[in-house]
Order: sequence, then C-alpha cells, then structure tokens
Amino acid sequence: MSSLNKEQIAQLFNLAGQKSPENPTSEEITGILIEIEKRISPGCIQTQSKFLNNANILLVDDLELSVYQLSKLLTNCGYATTVARSVGEALDYYKKQSFQYVIVDLFLPNPEDGLHLIDEINNAEKTKNDETKIVVISGSDDKKLINECFLKGANEFISKLPDWHKKILQHIGNLEVQKYGAMAEVFTKVEDPKNKIASITISNLSKNEIIETLKREIQILINTGYVNLILDLEKVKNLDSVGLNAIVYAYKACSERRGILKLCGVNSAVNDALSYVFLNNLISMFKDKDSALFDYKKENSLNS
Repeated sequence: MSSLNKEQIAQLFNLAGQKSPENPTSEEITGILIEIEKRISPGCIQTQSKFLNNANILLVDDLELSVYQLSKLLTNCGYATTVARSVGEALDYYKKQSFQYVIVDLFLPNPEDGLHLIDEINNAEKTKNDETKIVVISGSDDKKLINECFLKGANEFISKLPDWHKKILQHIGNLEVQKYGAMAEVFTKVEDPKNKIASITISNLSKNEIIETLKREIQILINTGYVNLILDLEKVKNLDSVGLNAIVYAYKACSERRGILKLCGVNSAVNDALSYVFLNNLISMFKDKDSALFDYKKENSLNS
C-alpha cells in the first residue's frame, strides 16, 4: 500500500475540518476517513438502511454457544433479534410479535420438537400475513429429517458446517434485497477461506439502495472473519460522492479489523474520484481480481 506524504495528509485532515498532527498514526488517519465519510454523503450515514433495519428475526436454539454466536452476528448486521430457547417460549414470542424470519434449530432438544415448531409457525395465519420465512439449522445430515422440514413448511435448511453462520446471513440478506431488486448489482464470493479473503463485484455505485446492499455485504463478511476484501470495480464507470462514501466505508471496515482492502478494475474516471480523498494512495489497486489475489498470496508468504 502506498503511503501519503505530509502535504497529502494535511489536505486529508483539512477535508475533515481538522488540523493535521505532526506524525499521525494509521488509527488517526482511519478516524479522519470516518469524518470524511460523514461529510461526503451525510444522507447515507444518518438514514437507517432499510436492508439492515427492516427485518425482525426470531432465533430458536437451546445451545448457548450457537445462540451467542448467531445472535451477536445478526445484531451486528443490524437485525432486531429475539432469542427463544424452547418451543413454548418461541410460540409465545411469535404470537406477540411480528417476525420476517424464524431461525429454528431442529433439535430442541429432539427433532420432533423442531418439526412441531415449524409446523405451528407455518400454519399460523400471521405467517402468511407477515410473509415470514422459516430457516432451519442443524448438525444432522439425515435426508429424511431434512425432507420433513420442508414438508412442514421450512423455506431453507442450513447444515451446521464451517461458515454456517455466514450462510444464514447471506440467505436472509439475499431475501431482503430481493424485495428491492439491488442484489443483481452486488455479487459476493469467498476467494480464499484459509486466509479470509473475499471479493465483491459491483456494477453500479450511484444508487443508494446498491450502496446499502454493498455495506450490508461488507458487514456480513467482516463479522464472519473475512477482513481481506477485494472490490471489483471493472463495471463501475463513474464514482460520485455516494460511491466514494462506500469505498471509504469499505476501507475503514477492513482497517478497523486489521484487514486489507484492495481494488481492481479501476478506470481513470474512478481513479480521479478516489484521488479526491487520496484513497488512490491508501489502497492498492490492480488490473484484475487475479492480480489482487496473487498480491494477497505474496503478502501471506512473506509474513509466514
């Protein structure tokens, strides 16, 4: 990553309305970028994202570790999460509140309990009214049980394999975004699970709903440990203040978790926009995604 010279650092602090310290740390520079992010596009900061704050989720699981891990991830991604640890408690919550999603562990503690809960929720009148989706999670790969889940009314079954938390977040996120039609323009892919590298391909960075989708995807990846991100901007023709805000957000999110953001497919117009806040000096840029991935691997080999 290229470093900024003193003049550029001073201008960066000036953009944020602050005086540059003599020898600013990387944390101070990240803090300044947060301020610039707010100034560039205050609407994106002040307005709650309809993707991140629209869904209420009922999580039903009697295993404390799973409850802790998943409820924390859901909350960090902006979802309002209610936890129930038994069938009775879940049904009680469901009668009193509206939920867009119910995540049910099949074994509560027995599979018959989970199937009973799925059946009760699926047949409730409010399920149809609220368009509630039922997501079943389980460590079992019993095909008969999985089939019964779908027959009872489950919309999705996710096995508790590595990255199962991320799969739940992605599934719910995809369903949320489908309501607004922005997902086709933001595509996420795990590139290297071992080194926690993922890529996000974006075709447009000028619409608020796409920016919010991008931020949600970044949050999901960061919260599930993928702190090294590649933003593929090959299809992005221009970058306005809204798009610039999103790049700053991505850089900040990776930096705060000690990860690295790389860009690829950057054209001259986008590069000019990035230079406005010197992001072209702070973020490494590559011709294509393969080149960015190769650079990550080179860095990992040097650090190992």
